[in-house]
Amino acid sequence: MTRVFCTSKHFFVTFLLLVAYNAVSSQTAYNANNSAGSANKELTLSSDGLQKEAIVRKIFLGNFLNIPFGRDNMNFAILFNAYLTAYAKQCDGSLPSDKIELKRRECAKESVTTNARGVEISRTCIEWVMVSTGLYASPEMYNAKTAIERLHAGDALYNVSSLLFQGNPIGNATNLDREGKAARADMIALVDMNGCTSPGLMRFQENLRLFALNKTPVRATDQTVETPKVSLSGNQHFEKLAEDLIYEHSKKWLMNKYQRGSASNIVVTSKDTYGRPSEIKANYLYQGVSGRSTGSVRITFNEDGFPECLYFFDFPSTCRTADRNIVLAYANGAYQKQ
Repeated sequence: MTRVFCTSKHFFVTFLLLVAYNAVSSQTAYNANNSAGSANKELTLSSDGLQKEAIVRKIFLGNFLNIPFGRDNMNFAILFNAYLTAYAKQCDGSLPSDKIELKRRECAKESVTTNARGVEISRTCIEWVMVSTGLYASPEMYNAKTAIERLHAGDALYNVSSLLFQGNPIGNATNLDREGKAARADMIALVDMNGCTSPGLMRFQENLRLFALNKTPVRATDQTVETPKVSLSGNQHFEKLAEDLIYEHSKKWLMNKYQRGSASNIVVTSKDTYGRPSEIKANYLYQGVSGRSTGSVRITFNEDGFPECLYFFDFPSTCRTADRNIVLAYANGAYQKQ
């Protein structure tokens, strides 16, 4: 059922909601029978002329640290969806036999509110159904799609409020729409230039999936960008690291306000085989509806020794991706004790 909005105010708000939702809608594809291949094999990827060529190259090379956004950023959701939609449409014959049909939500029933004069003032969907898109995905990429959707569902209120209330709402929506158009054009061209089963495209696709799942990339041996190495001593300013990571993520909080500089009681709860922390815990203070309260967070590190996820006490099983800029600073020694 097509939704119709009759007032300019409700049309604008709904337009923003639709832009945000469509940016992370589910249309994906992945060739499970064509893996990324050995990390020792030199691969090439044609990407000349793409508007997002620099980001495409970073994903292809496995240079995740220098990608300017995280997997929970709307720009990644747009790129992810654009590539997978392009692959699904252009490469259906390359999908495995156990491919999964993708569906999208569509409104089946609406509730319309009118004023005393019978003029419509709001329209809300009260019943949704899942309809076929005619597109398919492998189980591997379908799982990555689900992970991204689940991650963005948790931040949906923040994303929409950011569009509506931060800066220029019309400009925000326009920029988001522009990003979507650029990404769609780029990904159609990327698949067309490289071919559905080319080793280079498969490497890009695999690293795109790994980035979505917050996993370590497959790195090219001939990439010119060196991956920074964290000091094996583990002699880092973990209190400052925890403080910066918590503060940066708190900018997304809608109900609570983080008390700057309150990260304390830092404990390294586990280490990897190199003696680096694989998990630390920290306490912090925040202002909530009940006044000042104490919270806690677990910060986990990936196999390269970089901060990976924040698990807050109120959502203990939900990974909140560590801020990319802070991770890069940590990798480059910004938190190293002298």
